Amino acid sequence: MGVRATLLGCCLLIPLGYAGLSATTTAAGVIFYLAFMTLRGLQGPILACVMQEEAPHDDRASVLSLVALLFRLSFVIVGPPVGALIDRLGMDAALALLGMAFTVVSLAAFFPFARAHEQISGRAVHG
Repeated sequence: MGVRATLLGCCLLIPLGYAGLSATTTAAGVIFYLAFMTLRGLQGPILACVMQEEAPHDDRASVLSLVALLFRLSFVIVGPPVGALIDRLGMDAALALLGMAFTVVSLAAFFPFARAHEQISGRAVHG
């Protein structure tokens, strides 16, 4: 499928997962949880590979470490507001709102990523 199509597919798994989890309270909701696990299983290795290709040889370990740190810090920063949102709106409404917000953010990040990858690598992103 290529990097571009796979990452775009990952962006589309976000609304699927959140919409499904916000709409169901049954055990079948595990199917929508699997959308998130598929998303993480696909995007993690793809982005790590792209970062290793694009980062200068001497800085690769630092770049990957900083990315891991920023990923963890995002949970520290986003966690308390999400908890407050759940307390205020309830789980279903909060999941629906988060799904919309994260979909917008992921698509807003995807398109500049695809353009930057094309410019840096000197070749089109496959997809």
